[in-house]
Amino acid sequence: MTAPIVRTQAVAGLPRRRPGHLSFRSRWPVPLLVLTATLLTACGDSSTDPDPSPGDPVPTRIALSTDEVLLSFVGVSQTVTATVLDQDGDPMPGESVTWSSVDDAVATVSDAGVVTSIGEGTTRVTARSGDLTASADVDIRTGWTDVAAGARHTCGLWGHGVAHCWGSNADGRLGVGALDPASSSVPIAVATDVLFERLGVGDGHACGLTTAGDVLCWGTNQVGQLGSGNDTDQDAPTPVDSDDRFSALTVGSLHACALREGDRRAYCWGGGLGGPLSGRDVAVGYTPPDACTAGSPYSSRCSLVPRAVQGGLAFDQISAGLSHTCAVAAGGIAYCWGWNEGQLGNGEIHEQSPNTSPAGYGAPQAVGGGLSITTITAGTIHTCATDVLEDGYCWGGSGEPNTGMLGNGDLGARALPTGVDAVLPWASMAAASQNSVYNGYTCGLDTDGLAWCWGSNRKRQLGAPAVETCSVGIGLIPCALTPQEVAGDRVFQQLSLGLEFTCGLAEDRTAWCWGANGDGQLGDGTSADRIVPTRVQDPDPPSA
Repeated sequence: MTAPIVRTQAVAGLPRRRPGHLSFRSRWPVPLLVLTATLLTACGDSSTDPDPSPGDPVPTRIALSTDEVLLSFVGVSQTVTATVLDQDGDPMPGESVTWSSVDDAVATVSDAGVVTSIGEGTTRVTARSGDLTASADVDIRTGWTDVAAGARHTCGLWGHGVAHCWGSNADGRLGVGALDPASSSVPIAVATDVLFERLGVGDGHACGLTTAGDVLCWGTNQVGQLGSGNDTDQDAPTPVDSDDRFSALTVGSLHACALREGDRRAYCWGGGLGGPLSGRDVAVGYTPPDACTAGSPYSSRCSLVPRAVQGGLAFDQISAGLSHTCAVAAGGIAYCWGWNEGQLGNGEIHEQSPNTSPAGYGAPQAVGGGLSITTITAGTIHTCATDVLEDGYCWGGSGEPNTGMLGNGDLGARALPTGVDAVLPWASMAAASQNSVYNGYTCGLDTDGLAWCWGSNRKRQLGAPAVETCSVGIGLIPCALTPQEVAGDRVFQQLSLGLEFTCGLAEDRTAWCWGANGDGQLGDGTSADRIVPTRVQDPDPPSA
């Protein structure tokens, strides 16, 4: 607050006194001079500003338009507005405000409150008006934080959760708000200002879990896999039709699931492959109530909105595959539901014709073997997991060509968890779930972050040379029946498997992909297949 200015002036008719002179030489008597001074003091000098009355506005606090600035690129800016408010909360536009930054090497701030990112890190900017201050935390973060591979496209999160996609844009699966471009070989921003914590990508759609617990989806929607209440494709993120908040998300080929905040119950939406009696459409964990009009080869029943999986179980994690879903409950007990060619791990294998009799389970089935599971991943016709002892297991593999995706050294199906043939301590595994007779493969990370892959290697998606050949519908293809180390000795945090291509998030927050690249899904600026991990290009910062 600015102190009132007090102005003084000589009284008319009084002689001016020289500085330092103590005597009064005046033609006025001293008593009259004293009386005059007394009257002036009592009545007040009309030329002196009065103190604010109780009703006058007084600067009381500074309100900022945000108390947190999150920037995901270096060299970009965000304006923070500072407003001085009076005791009634009303703005005082005439009050001046100055700004400062604790660390100009991270971010600077202009006199107008424009915060500009200079380098990675955190700092604080402060607005000041008189004795009043207000501060906003600034966090500058770059690099990839998530990557998810689909059938012909890939999506990732940059910085604080800015979504980008690359590859095919059929049906709007890049989420850029248009069908143009038809494809992109480099990451382009998804058309939303929402920040995401997690992404998942299916055959032709993608979903993201926001920092607020909402789920938004975009792309192909022929069996309700967007959860939006209809089967209309969307070329930009669209909220799922649910009032719930979610804490975890997984996206399969044609369906998606999420865990509800609080009780951690599983909710799923979408459909699957095969006819209404196939059992494939119960990958959502219940009998789908909605009619879907996509036609063959998709199920004629689906769910257009999220619905609770049967059984009321609470899960710690969940993974959606092609036509089945698996999840882990408290105590490391794993459950699976949906189509069962051994991938449910309950000791049974159903190989009935998809159009003649049920072959699946619409309610969660406990996985056998007595294992305490730490991570689980659902694939095409198989499932893999790691346990508390850091051992790796896979099961399933019946009904369609087995290309060695179980990693146990042979092509036989397994109805119960079977150990992966590698003496390695496993941290996690990822299974390919996209629909293809030659896409059965799996990758895993050991506890040092090194990547290993096994199964089909037709497009060199294993990142390593094939050591065997496997017979599928199109003939013989290269494959590996046991884990092969991915070239490059790169340390990864996570892996995601698409349709004959693989992507990984490295420890240094760079993204790498390898394998098929006909639609630019590797994100390296080309459409050439890659036999070893190739770095995904960093996205361009948003234009001003």
